[in-house]
Amino acid sequence: MDEGRGGGGGGGGRRAIVGAFILHFVGLGILYSGGLYVVPVQRSLGVSREQASLVPATFTASMLFCSLAAGKVFDWWSKKQVDRKEGGENVVWMGLPIAAGGLVSFVGLFLLSYVEIVEVAFFLSMLVGAGASLFAIPSITIVQSWYGERTRAKATGLAMAGSGLGNFVYAIGLQKLISHFDGEGGGGEGGGGEGWRKALRVEAGVSLGLVFFGSTLIFRKMEEKRGGNGDSGANQLTFIECMRTRPLLTVTAFKAIFAFGYLNFFVHIVAFCEGIGLSTEDSSLALSLVGICSIVGRVVIGIAADKAGTKNCLLASMVILAGCVGLWPQVKATSEGKVHVMVLSGCYGFFAGAFPSLPPSIVAEYYIKVANNSLFQIVGVQFFLETLGALVGPVLVGKLFDTTGDYEAGAWMTFGVMVVGIGVLASINNVKNFERKLAESGIKVRTTSDDGSNAIL
Repeated sequence: MDEGRGGGGGGGGRRAIVGAFILHFVGLGILYSGGLYVVPVQRSLGVSREQASLVPATFTASMLFCSLAAGKVFDWWSKKQVDRKEGGENVVWMGLPIAAGGLVSFVGLFLLSYVEIVEVAFFLSMLVGAGASLFAIPSITIVQSWYGERTRAKATGLAMAGSGLGNFVYAIGLQKLISHFDGEGGGGEGGGGEGWRKALRVEAGVSLGLVFFGSTLIFRKMEEKRGGNGDSGANQLTFIECMRTRPLLTVTAFKAIFAFGYLNFFVHIVAFCEGIGLSTEDSSLALSLVGICSIVGRVVIGIAADKAGTKNCLLASMVILAGCVGLWPQVKATSEGKVHVMVLSGCYGFFAGAFPSLPPSIVAEYYIKVANNSLFQIVGVQFFLETLGALVGPVLVGKLFDTTGDYEAGAWMTFGVMVVGIGVLASINNVKNFERKLAESGIKVRTTSDDGSNAIL
């Protein structure tokens, strides 16, 4: 029985979930909490809000930009390593390139704490993201190699719930560190001193240790190598062939468009809260709520996706995200403003986890049977094409703030691109129709019956 395809992933699958959880805790914790540094960097380096927001935006943009290359590295690593048996399965340890990524991010964060020139900060932010691309993104695909259609979305949601917890813990912890170190240096409570520099060094060291630990748990399950009679296994589409198919083009276009809006809330919510009169602690709490609600959301949405369909749950989640952004400019500096922004942050966080976690599950539904050898690159190209949106979106919102003095124009811009992305996603064709078309073109598709046994279409 192919346990990983039909249902649960066994002990190796559970270890992969734990390892991926830790790696997402670190990777997305670093990236999503970067908004805490916008105001301190702006004041410390004497730059505009637009330039300061480019630092955390570059964290994520560089991770996405490097994700295609990271996918290529992991596909190469999987093929080069000697498979070993574990519980009757062929597995490959993926920890070495993951640990290397942790080291690169450590160097970027540590050196960033000493920067005095904003252009150097941009370069070091790229280094942070490049390292994260080697441990945050590939772990998604590794988990999916252990699980089948019935449990894949839930397993992915559990693994990626680490990013929500990381967002929560990093946001609260880093804000306390910044305030503590600012107090030591006499910089005041508002985060305008140099405490952010010491906080970055602590963040770098803790993150490196966690990545090293998580890397020891990550093994990829490999397909059995079958004989050469031509009918013993499914055909394998190449990466280029996959990129010419409608489902992958549709999902990739959706992610590329939606990326222009997705990170804007993460990057600017702290500065927005301070702008309507909330304290530094309350502002960081709003960002933390995004993270803590994301933990619950990823798991709940993952379970729902296995029951109601991954595409349906992703569409519903993205519609709600767009609604949250549409309500963003309605929050005012009133006595009720704190309650409103906390509810909005919690709602955004709950559904935001669907954007990174469900599209890889959709890709696996379509391509794991016919393109397992290129799956890292297939997932990587989606993240790669988010780069422009992740970089431009938050910076454009910062530019609009510098021009208008508030976030209303930026929120409506974000809402608009989200709606366009949702329209693209809605046009994706059915998995069964896709498999039928492949079969008609002579491509053999390996399917899994309810008892986990394999069949060829």
